[in-house]
Amino acid sequence: MGPALRSVSLQGSKMPERLWLLLTLLTLPHYGRSQTLYQTPRFLALPPGSSVQLHCYLQGYSSTPWMYWCRQPPQGGALHTLVLSRGKDSIDDSSERHFRAARPTQQNFTLDTDGLFPNDTGLYYCAWSRTLSRAGAAPG
Repeated sequence: MGPALRSVSLQGSKMPERLWLLLTLLTLPHYGRSQTLYQTPRFLALPPGSSVQLHCYLQGYSSTPWMYWCRQPPQGGALHTLVLSRGKDSIDDSSERHFRAARPTQQNFTLDTDGLFPNDTGLYYCAWSRTLSRAGAAPG
């Protein structure tokens, strides 16, 4: 694996079962409505030292969701939670000090850094949940 971030496409690939289950939670109805999680940019490849900002938007959920940014290593394996937020004014510090998170509204959550490291390579997920124990995710 090279030092640059690798873009990953999930189309036509076999997803690990646990990620498929997380993605299916997005389609569960909530009081007759469904929720959709949007993440931009969807695919990105940058050299080390680059700055980046990832955006996440949850549509169709009017309460205050828990929101998360997670990373999966390029070789697969467990998701690592980088940062979580209980609400607009409640963001836990990132476990990776060079990442910053912001929650400008209840349904928007951003992750950014001014300098990527080679070990930042991976698949990044924005996820949300009604409670701390149940999350739906959007890969990007």
